Amino acid sequence: MFFHGSKNNLEIGETLISQVDTGYTSYEECISIENAFEYFRPEDKISRKTAIYLVDNPNIIEKVGGYDDYIYEIDPIGNIQKSDLYWYNEVAKEMGDFFEIEELTEKAKKYIENYWNSVESLEKNIEYRVESAVIKNEFNLKEKNNLESLKVYVNKKSGEFNKNTTNMKKNKL
Repeated sequence: MFFHGSKNNLEIGETLISQVDTGYTSYEECISIENAFEYFRPEDKISRKTAIYLVDNPNIIEKVGGYDDYIYEIDPIGNIQKSDLYWYNEVAKEMGDFFEIEELTEKAKKYIENYWNSVESLEKNIEYRVESAVIKNEFNLKEKNNLESLKVYVNKKSGEFNKNTTNMKKNKL
């Protein structure tokens, strides 16, 4: 299951396509780093500048730079490519906002290589890039979090369970 965050209220069934000139990859403070990633992008990888970004965990949309005003369950179209945004952030820390490609350190180049080669960091800020996707459903993050936080306690002896955790002692499973 994949998710996409947007600041716009979109229609179910709508096909998402690249927003090359309006996405955050075109922001002035991102141009240097995006140019570096594009310069070292292997030919078989989807460009960050033209990608639709997805996650497999809606709770990290904002953490990986997406909007969480509206969250949608998505059906990706075509090739799905996975990268760990941790490496992108490490390049930003290493190089700052404004630099020329010739100024990239070997460390920054290695981080870029790790990003494109889907190397996972310990932080696992995983994003997926696709060229297009269709909105399947709107996803209510607050409802989902409420469901996930609901604990079901089972009495091992009787096999009974109770979803109401407010007045119930926790039984170890």
